[in-house]
Amino acid sequence: MPRDNFKESIKASLRERVAHRCSNPECRVPTAAPGAGLAGVLRGGDAAHITAASPKGPRYDESISGVERSSIENGIWLCVACARMVDHNREAFSAEHLREWKASAETAAVQEFCKPLLTDFHLQAQAQLLIAQQDQAQREILAKLNSIQADLANGRKSSQIGVEPLDHVLEALRRLAESGKVRGSAAMQLSHDGLYADAAIEAIRLAEDEANAAVHLENAAKGARGRAASRWLDAGDISFVSDHLQAANAYERCTEIDPSNPLGWSRLGEVSLWIGQLDKALHAFTQMWYSIPAGLSTLFTAGDSPEMQLARFTTDHPSVSREAYIWTIRGIMIAGLNIIEILRREPSLISKWVLRLVPVDQLGEQRAPTEIEAPWIVEFFSERVYNLGCVIDASAASTEHRRILEGLAHVASQRGELDKSEEYLQRARTMSVEQKDFVVEAVYLCNLGAIAGMRGQANTARDYIAQALVLCKGDPLQGRLFVGTKLVSVEEAARRREQHEQKLANGTAIAAPEDDEIEVCNLLAEEFDRDAEAALRRALTLKEAEGNAHGTLGKLAMVDGDFDLARQEFEMALALHESIGCSRGVTITRNAMLPISQVETDTQTYRPLAPSIGRSA
Repeated sequence: MPRDNFKESIKASLRERVAHRCSNPECRVPTAAPGAGLAGVLRGGDAAHITAASPKGPRYDESISGVERSSIENGIWLCVACARMVDHNREAFSAEHLREWKASAETAAVQEFCKPLLTDFHLQAQAQLLIAQQDQAQREILAKLNSIQADLANGRKSSQIGVEPLDHVLEALRRLAESGKVRGSAAMQLSHDGLYADAAIEAIRLAEDEANAAVHLENAAKGARGRAASRWLDAGDISFVSDHLQAANAYERCTEIDPSNPLGWSRLGEVSLWIGQLDKALHAFTQMWYSIPAGLSTLFTAGDSPEMQLARFTTDHPSVSREAYIWTIRGIMIAGLNIIEILRREPSLISKWVLRLVPVDQLGEQRAPTEIEAPWIVEFFSERVYNLGCVIDASAASTEHRRILEGLAHVASQRGELDKSEEYLQRARTMSVEQKDFVVEAVYLCNLGAIAGMRGQANTARDYIAQALVLCKGDPLQGRLFVGTKLVSVEEAARRREQHEQKLANGTAIAAPEDDEIEVCNLLAEEFDRDAEAALRRALTLKEAEGNAHGTLGKLAMVDGDFDLARQEFEMALALHESIGCSRGVTITRNAMLPISQVETDTQTYRPLAPSIGRSA
């Protein structure tokens, strides 16, 4: 079938009705200029069909006639680049969309008709006006971000996203609002109105537009892909508030478009770990670990101190600032700590992971590590991560620094560096207090108590444990709160809360929990009303910390020779861990109880096992 092309007169009308400029409102470039010789002309424009001139073309409309397809109503003047973009991206640019461009361009041409070009004075005045408008816009953006931060930090979403993702959300919204894109501004406004799911949809649509445009820009595709990847990163950060799986999909798109984007891999690892997809989390964090830049590999060699390594790297790379160096290490450090955490939690993944690091054996063939080798590999990697983390000093503190500190405390305790471990935990605890996160503070207090017990400081250990148990139990004047150990809906949580209020009013709130319930800290009551799933995760963390606290008290009682008290504390720890299905806590507690019967019948001195230092959830 022949194409229904435009006549030259129609092309000329389309071109002149927009003053020889591209009709794309975000482009508007001139499409003609003097060429070679006295009469030469450079032409960079094209009369594009709004609905295609032939059946195989973009946006073809079989309901109109050939005359209508070749009429001026079906044409739009675009620069060559924009004409190619809309024809190769037919889903993103509908016929109605192009008609809006055309009408806007013709309106602009009428407004500019017979008006002089701006002089330097006018340009300067206009620039000052724009600066004032930008300042006002920045103030409005800042005010909205402050409002959103308050809503997320104190409202119904606080425990669901955490401190670190909250920072990511605010940064993503700021970037979108400053992008000048309509969807970016819409995402900001919707978030300000508390409609976070709708804001995520706008961010995803903007990311899809950027990604589709990048595919068809050929030579400029590299920069366009980077921008599109950043848009998907923003979309994931905003989606994290309302839909973790949607956030994971957005981060995955980011890494598909730009595999060298370390933030994309980091976020994908975090959200995968959050939703329990350990295999995907391990892969993402490993990809981030591989993003270590040339020159930092010296950190993995033994010998020189971190300070000497930093000095050498700065000398060899004078263009790299010390701050950039520190934060690069920090990102890799977070990936390393997460890799260690995943491998400890799921040892079956060690084989899959180690084949990436040590791809061949002495015979040049791949093989998985043996059961004996696997723990050694994790410890070896822990050592490398620990050396890397020691480069980070207090000046690099941020909301993510707490996680690094608790990871360093864990590795330091394994190395027997108890002073270092206590120092790291105290710093992390200070940050948890500043962030008003009493759940994490309770975990740190338990860990500090365990370290004090290892050092033989029994009174100090008991003081830490007592403080932790106060946070684990809540306010006794507010009665007791019982919830099911399985995740429940917000409505079910509200019903349980109402029952609790009735028990308080009737004076029966001290009754024991039912078979499918556990007693949780009543300080979490309001969180259960807002977000039952997130509140239950925090309740289980507190319950595990409470069990660890009684386990440490049992070990301290063993040291004092009070075996009756030790058995009582261990039985409490065992019951707490069993109530939440914490198999690791059950195993550790049972192992700690085994020597009691022997000690009761044998007068030899018993030396208790050193309590392990747990990571916060």
